[in-house]
Order: sequence, then structure tokens, then C-alpha cells
Amino acid sequence: MGTASLLKGVVLALLACLLGACTPGGSIKATDLAAEFRANPDGIGTPHPRLSWSLTPRDPDARGVEQRAYRVVAAFDPQTLRDPDARPDALAFDTGLVDGQPGRDTRSVPYAGKPLGSRARLWWRVMVIDHAGKPSPWSDIATLSLGLMRPEDWHADWIGLDAKPQAPLTAERRDYFRKLPWARAAGGPERSPRKAHIRGEFTLPAGEIESAYFAGTADQFAEVRINGKEAGRIARWEFIRPIDVTGLLRRGSNAVAVSVLNEDGHNPAVSGAVIVRMKDGKEHAFAIDKSCLFVSSANAEPAAGWDMPGYAGPTYGNVEISGSQPWGSHRNTEHFLPPVPYLRTTFETFPGKTVAAATLYSTALGVYEARLNGKDVTPDVLSPGWTEYSKRVYHQTYDVTALLDPGTNCLGVLLGDGWYAGQLGFTGRREFYGGPARFMGQLEIQYTDGSTQLIPTNALWKASFGAWRHADIYLGVDYDARQELQGWDTPTYNDSAWSPVAVGLSNLRQARSADVTNAVRSALAGGKSFVVGPAVLGDPAFGVVKTLTVDYRVGDASRSISLREGERLSLPQPGESGEVTILRATFAEPPPPAPGQIAVEPNPGEPMRRHEELVARSVSEPKPGRFVFDLGQNIVGWPRLLINGREGQRLVVRYAERLNPDGTLYTSNLRGATSTDFFTLAQGTQTIEPKFTFHGFQYVEVTGLDDKPQPEMVTGVVVHSLLPPAGFFSSSNPLLDRLILNTKWGQKGNYLDVPTDCPQRDERLGWTGDAQFFMNAAAYNFDISSFMSRWLRTLVLDAQLPDGTFAHVAPNVAQSGGSTAWGDAAIVCTHAMHRIYADVRILGDHYEPMKRYIDWLDTRTTAGIAKVGGFGDWVNLGDPTNQELIDTAYRAELLRMMADIASILGKPDDQARFSRSRDETIAAFRTKFIADDGSLRDSGQTGYALLFTMPGLLEEAKRPGAADGFRRAMARTNNKLATGFIGTPRLVPALFEAGLNDLAETLLLNEDYPGWLFQVKLGATTMWERWDGWTPDRGFQDVGMNSFNHYAFGSVADALYGNVAGIRPTAPGFASVLIEPTVLAGLTNARADYQSVRGPIRSAWTKTPRGIRFEIEIPPGVQADIALPVPNDHRVREQGGFRGLSAPETRSGRHWFRGGSGRYVFHVEKP
Repeated sequence: MGTASLLKGVVLALLACLLGACTPGGSIKATDLAAEFRANPDGIGTPHPRLSWSLTPRDPDARGVEQRAYRVVAAFDPQTLRDPDARPDALAFDTGLVDGQPGRDTRSVPYAGKPLGSRARLWWRVMVIDHAGKPSPWSDIATLSLGLMRPEDWHADWIGLDAKPQAPLTAERRDYFRKLPWARAAGGPERSPRKAHIRGEFTLPAGEIESAYFAGTADQFAEVRINGKEAGRIARWEFIRPIDVTGLLRRGSNAVAVSVLNEDGHNPAVSGAVIVRMKDGKEHAFAIDKSCLFVSSANAEPAAGWDMPGYAGPTYGNVEISGSQPWGSHRNTEHFLPPVPYLRTTFETFPGKTVAAATLYSTALGVYEARLNGKDVTPDVLSPGWTEYSKRVYHQTYDVTALLDPGTNCLGVLLGDGWYAGQLGFTGRREFYGGPARFMGQLEIQYTDGSTQLIPTNALWKASFGAWRHADIYLGVDYDARQELQGWDTPTYNDSAWSPVAVGLSNLRQARSADVTNAVRSALAGGKSFVVGPAVLGDPAFGVVKTLTVDYRVGDASRSISLREGERLSLPQPGESGEVTILRATFAEPPPPAPGQIAVEPNPGEPMRRHEELVARSVSEPKPGRFVFDLGQNIVGWPRLLINGREGQRLVVRYAERLNPDGTLYTSNLRGATSTDFFTLAQGTQTIEPKFTFHGFQYVEVTGLDDKPQPEMVTGVVVHSLLPPAGFFSSSNPLLDRLILNTKWGQKGNYLDVPTDCPQRDERLGWTGDAQFFMNAAAYNFDISSFMSRWLRTLVLDAQLPDGTFAHVAPNVAQSGGSTAWGDAAIVCTHAMHRIYADVRILGDHYEPMKRYIDWLDTRTTAGIAKVGGFGDWVNLGDPTNQELIDTAYRAELLRMMADIASILGKPDDQARFSRSRDETIAAFRTKFIADDGSLRDSGQTGYALLFTMPGLLEEAKRPGAADGFRRAMARTNNKLATGFIGTPRLVPALFEAGLNDLAETLLLNEDYPGWLFQVKLGATTMWERWDGWTPDRGFQDVGMNSFNHYAFGSVADALYGNVAGIRPTAPGFASVLIEPTVLAGLTNARADYQSVRGPIRSAWTKTPRGIRFEIEIPPGVQADIALPVPNDHRVREQGGFRGLSAPETRSGRHWFRGGSGRYVFHVEKP
């Protein structure tokens, strides 16, 4: 059919459809309808949502199928859409028939009707016209709704219930214990448990004792003895508690003795003190300090009487004293963890009226679970997730119509600390954002007569504490089933004993502060600067991130500046000049933000939910009464326990990714995350699982059981953000297939609302570099469009610093910015969102912040050479690359992306500016770093990885010489990878790009250290942070940084999908693709299936006795360039007779074909 006749056919078909006379039956149908990248979303936040769909062919074997036109219709009720042309005036939106080039679009078609307002609900569907001018049937009807778009839509208050620590462990006393040093055994880590016995003496003053207690913590287990008698036991994962020793003390000399065991082989250590209160009101503290002695050598038992006053037996010197934690970072066992508030209200529906719809709009500064009449409102967990709370928090929108009863109803909420009020990052701090947890929500009921009822959170709500004694994201939960408030979330529950809720964001504790004027003067003396924090200023309020306020005079002008912990103070500030005089400086708890300062917006992303369950495979008992369950897979989430318990029975549940040689849990790499749950049982059979926390683990240890359990007692619950599957890869190598699974499990575990860099230890932060390095692999594994859109909003809009740099983590947790590859993630990931998902709106939303970053980068550039620095090629294995080479290469790549973005957005002046700067940078790069023979100067593997994957850096004429230099760089490390975080994601693709396929294959299939399959052979089920996180000959790596679920090195999946299978986009959103598979000598087959936004793409190859068989599938509307490796003595045949394909071209040992959609089977064979 010629172009003119085809166009005529399309026009006639479109006209017929407009008149309602078309007969559906085209070759394609619109499926997988989505609004704002989400299927049937509730509570989106734009008045002009973007509508998208995929195309499904009626005949999977048809070729050249495509969409030539479409029509989208929308209405405010679904009935109108059953026959859109019956009542065209009732439609809220009708594109009409869109043809020509716009008619081929299936991505991000904007709703162009009257702007949608808060609460609006819209239904929509699509009809498409195929390449032959034939219309499809109408698609299924999809829906969307909007959340509350304006501040004035909210009529609710922030509410909660606050608790504070009680004597004797008041906030001040907890600060005292937290500052105590550690007494520990000397020496380095060993591969077997280590035990130490430590003793000291103290003398009580004259007088009568009123009370006395011991409190402290240990690494890991400790038995505390006073004057020869056991006082109690403490452990690293237990929060400090007062152990009553009143009856064990005596006048005069007293002995405190501690036996400490570290099962992980690290230095046994203890920190603590005896606190004595006399009847005259005076208190005395006797801490374990440098005067204490060892009373045994190695793991030997001490001599008799070692725990008594006056001991004169053998000793082995004074203990080693350390002010830092044995595991680095911070310790968190001195925190006060408040109980979980139970919040509730009751209300009556309007009598005599029929409910049309009921919607709950809800959010929290913290995390929450909402219940209506005793039932869960949603399967979502840990809502509303984590944002930069000082700027915005997202609300959820839930249709609760089916949960509403006529008459009296009860709306209840459980409120956890979450990221807002709980322990956060490796700061060692709680309430980082300024105050205790709060909830806000309003239930809106619409009746069929048009009236509306509003039930908001306000002072009329009631609150109580119950069974959840504490719940912390990092530290775990304490649940006492005996204190459960049965029926608390039902209308008939008696809440007369409950308290009024606390209303507003006010912090009920008295703000703690310190005058630090002299400390600031000293720290700034001589023009120095310093990082704001307790190390310089002391700590007037442990557990809270504080603010330094400095009043000063510069010249004749008075100034004031406020900085949060982690920020750097330097005076004078930019733009100021003159002599600086510090007038006053205060380090204090910050005031909570006013309600109006926090933007409450509809949630732009998908929720976190339970997605899978894994029943434990086995159970062991490495120590009496300590049962270890093995799930067989490292996961993120929590366990569910099914147990028949005794009333008051106490279970301690701990978690680990790996085991020690003796089968006990290895937990030192958790650092300050105690990651322990405590459950006190009721009588009988019960099912328990934690709330408002998550753990990273393969192994679950349960103590406190009466009998040896069966494995099925424990089920692992896998939790992550909603991630629709996108990619599948398989090959003839089982280790390679397991590697792909490891990248997926690592991604699921770390994609928990933000792309964290590890989900188990006391960090769990949204490191920007890690997210950038893994971006391509992540998008092959799963559809991350919604997930990344939400996180990038936090990074680009909320975590940009005043100088234009982006914080190293987002949300920003006391981090600076300005590090090559990390700070660049804002641009790299935004550009990738357009490349992978054809998202243009995100480019516009992020454009100005990204420009400001380039402006900052310009200040770090001289004559085209950038000098940024930062983390460098993190964990590089001794093969360094010049940092300026890395900085400058990234600058050129960022400018290429920004020029591309400016072109897409129609900003020619900016495009020209970025292009000129890029040309200057590339010229400078080539002059300084590329030798005449094409090799790189002062570079290891990472430099070559950048050179071959960043377009334009390398002149075509120098490509062979550069490839030779790359090969020599690989040879220097015996053809094993030596790259760090920057180089590793690009290394294998760069080798393929350089034509060094043999070296790329060597790296991919290497089973020795360092390599991807080395970890797999050692039993890894997720990606490790270090190549040698554990080895048979050396055991565990350093605890300071040794996660066994850290997705960065999983970036290799990009090479498996994009090079081995050969699936790469060549136009935004996979509108066109390159299929360029690489056949590896060490594999007999490989296959990748990828669910692109245009539809499924497949590339598979299998070696046969005569050659190689290639199977390729292209979705409707997509143009493909297919490049098949064909040896000189082979020929190519295609099962469909090359139907729909161009005549082949031969280039670089490949036959190139161009074609449209369809399934193709090629045979490359010897004649």
C-alpha cells in the first residue's frame, strides 16, 4: 500500500470511527494503561496527568505492526465511556483522532481537558489505528484520582502522643552513659570467639545507701558481677536498663567484675557504671575505666576470687580504653525509645443518607497504619515513606468506601517514629528533623445527595499506649502481647481511660542548649573552618540533631548564621569582607517547623508493601537455647513467627546476613543498628511480626523458646517498594543466572522508598553515586519509572545546597555535596529517565537546579579541566586513575546531557552554551590525558572505562591505540578487574565497545577473586559491598564497611542485558532499538526478555551444530537495527524469509538489518 492510499485509508477509518460506524478489528490493541507511570493510581498530584499505554498485537508473528493514530477519551464517570460517541458532550476530554507523527505516540499523552482539581476522579480509555488504517477495539477503562493539591484543602491537625524517659534513666543520665568510654581487650580481630575478664574496685563513702544500679552495654555479651555475685547480663543489642545492685554493695571497698564474650572474634568490650544514691540525696558514679585490670589471658578462665574486693591473684595489665565504638559510627543503646501511640476517633455517618464514596487522605511525620472499623485501610507499609521533611511530606489517598458502616464508625491509627523521629543514618541521633512523630489525616464522605462529611484529626481524638513498647526503623521493636488493646480500633471499644492527643508539632521537652561562644572563637582562630558537631562544640542534647547559631560582626555590619550538624562553618561568608568578631554562639535543639512550613503533597510514587514470603529452610542450635533459622536467601523485611506461647514468655529475635564458623550470628557489620526485636507472648497459639521497622537478613536467631522448633515457625516477609518486573536473563551458566538473581534481590532490598546503599546496618541512606552507578541495571531488572521519579524529586528539588551542589545522600542527612559521580547523579539519572522512559516533564521540572549545578561546576574548571575530587573511584583495588581525568570526563558527559536536555526543552541559547563548554572540555581532555598513540596518561582501568562509554572523548582515529592501551591496563592486573564504584559499572560495556570481547568475557565468567562469580560461588544471594566481604582463607572484611546487600556492583546486569543479549535503546523510551548480541565462547546460549515501555523485547542466541540461532522480538511501533555477528565463512537465513527487513549491510564482522515489529529467527550457519 502506497503512502497516499494508506493515509487515505487512515482518514476514512478515523472519520468512520468519529461517526461511530467503525468495526474494530485492527492488528493491535492498547493495553497496560498508566497515568503518571502508575496503573490506576489514586491520589496523584498534577492537574494534567500524562497518559500512556503499550501495544499488544493480535497476531504475535505479524511484522511491521505499528500505531498510526489514536484517540483518547476521558469522563468523570465510567458509564459515559462505554460508548464515548453516544454522549460526546459528557466527555471531560477527547483528543479527537490524532494522526501523523504525533499519532504514533504511546507515551505521556497529556490530559488536556479542564484542569483537574483536588479529589477529582477520572476514567479514560484508548482506541488506536494500525498501519493498515484499521481501528482497534477500545481498551479497557482505566482510572485515576487526584489527592489534595492545595494547603487550604486540609482541615486537619498534626496529632500524636508523647512520652519522655523516666528516672533513673533520665535524658541527662542517658547522656552520661552514652559518653562513657569502652574498656576492651587489645589486639585485632580473630576468626573465633574471644572472651575477656575485667575487674575494678571502688570505695563507697560513709553513709546509708538508698538505691544503686548498674547500667551499661557490651560488645557483645557480658555477665556483670558485684562483690562475687551475679548482678545481671547485658548485650550489645539490648537498651540500657538499671540492674538493681543495692543489696550487693557494702561499705568500703567493692568490686565490679565483667566477663565479656565477642562471638564475631572482635575485641571484647564493655562500657558502664554503678550509680549509687545515698539517703542524704547525693549520687556517686563509679565507671568502668582505665584503672580496671584484665584478670585472664586470652580466653582462659580467671583465678578464684577475681570478682571480689582485695583480689591479689594474677592480672594481665590495664584494660585498653577507647572513646570510639568498637564497630565505628555510633552506639544507640542509650536512646530512649517511646511507645507507639494508638490514636482513635469515632463518628456517626449522616442518618438517612446513602454513602457514594469515602476517601481517607492521610500522612505522617513518622510512619503509620490506618484502620477503619477494625480493618486495615491498605496493605501499604511504612507510609508515607521518607522525604526531606523540612520541605515536604507526601500524603496517601485511600478509597475506604467498602470499610464504612452505617451509623457509628471508628477510625484508628498506629503511629511509629519512622525516619522522621527515629534513629537516622549513622548519625547516632533520633528526632533528626526536630520532634516526635505526628499523624495528620481527614476522612471525607460523599453522599449521593451531594452533601459531604469531614472527619479530620484534631483535639477531639484520643490516644493511648499499648502493646508496642517501641518501634524503630533501625533498632527494632518491643511488643508485649499482654498489653494489647483488644478492639481498640472498633466503635464499641471503651476509650474513657485514654488521654487527649497532643496537637501540633511543638516539642514537649524543654529545649536543651549550650553557650559555645568560646569554642567557636577557638575553632575559627587563624581563619580556620570546622564541621558543626559535638566533636568541637560538645553535646548538650544527645540523640537530637542540633543547630549552631552564631551572631558575629564583620567589619561594621552585624550578621547571624545558623547551621545544622554536619555543615561547615567558615567566616567571613562569601561576599563578606572585613575582620570577624564572634559575639555569641549557641548550640541547641532546633525548634520544630511550623505546620505551614512543611508542604503536604500527593504521593508521586508507588507504596512499600509485602511482596513475597519465604519459609525457613532449616533450623540449627549452635548454642543451647539459641535457634538459628536459615531462609536460604538474603532479604529485606521482617519475619513472621507462628508460635504456641506461655503468657509472659519473652523472645529475643536477632538478624544476620552471615554466620560465624561456629554457626552463631555474625552481626558486627551491622555497626550501630541493634536490629533486634523483643516479643513478650500471650497464652496460646499466636502469630507475631514486627511493625514500623525493617531488617536485612538471611538468618533469624530466636531465643526464649521452650522447645526446639520446626523451620516453618519462621517465615521471612519480603518488603520493598512496588517494582513491576521488567527484565529476565538466562544463560547456559548457572552462576551467571544466579548473579542476575542476586542483582534483583539486591535491588529489591535496597529500593525501599529511597535507593539505599545497604538495608541492614546503621546507614541505609540514599547515596546518590550508588543510585547513578546502578541506574541502567535497575531499569533492566524492574520498571523504576515511578520509584525514581519520586526519589529524584527529593534529590534535585530538596537536596540541592546553597552553592549549587547536591548532597551526597538524598534525603540529606548532614552531608555535604560536590563529589564527582555522586553530585552528578541529579543530571545523569534525570537524563536516563528520558532515555529509558521518554519522560520529558522531569527534564523541565529539574532543569533550573541542574543548571545551577553546572554553574558551580564551572567554578571548579580551568581551561576545560575540572578539579572536583570527592570520593574518587571508591574501593578501587590498587589501580588508580588520575582524579582530574575522572572529573573532566564527567564534566564533558554532563555537558553533553545538558545540551541534549536543552535541545529537547527548546532552549537553543543554553544548548549552544553547553555545547561550547563541552567542546572546550573535550579538547582539554584530549590534550592532557590522551597520548599520541591513543592510550591514556596516568590512568588505570577506570579511565578507559570512561573513555569508551562517554561519547566524544575519544577521536575515532585513536580508537585502536586506545584499545591497545586498555588491553595493557587490564594486563597489569592479570586481566582481573581493579575498578571501584565509578569504573565498575562501565568496565565490561567499555571492553565490548573497545572490541576487547575476550577480556569482557574473561571478567564476566571469572570465578576467582575479584569477580562477580567469586561471590556467587561463596554462596552470595545478593550483591556484596566488597569483593571479599568474606573469603574462606581470611574470613570477614573490616566491620566499618562490609554490607552483604549493596547493589552497586550489581551494575554488571547492564552488560548482560545490553551487550551479551545486546538490547539498547537508540531513541527515548525504546522508540527505536539496537539489537546487537555478543556470542561468548564460554556460553552455549543466552537470552534476555525486556518489558520496555513500548512492549516486550527479546534477544536470544543459541549455539547449534552448524552455527548460531538468534531469536529476536520487537514490539509494535518500534524500529530496530539488528546487528548479528557473522563469521566470514557463514551465511544468514531468516525463517520468515527476511520479510519486513531491509537488505543487510556488512560492517565490522556483523550483518545489519533494519525492521519493524515482529518475531525474527535467524540462523547463522556454515554452508
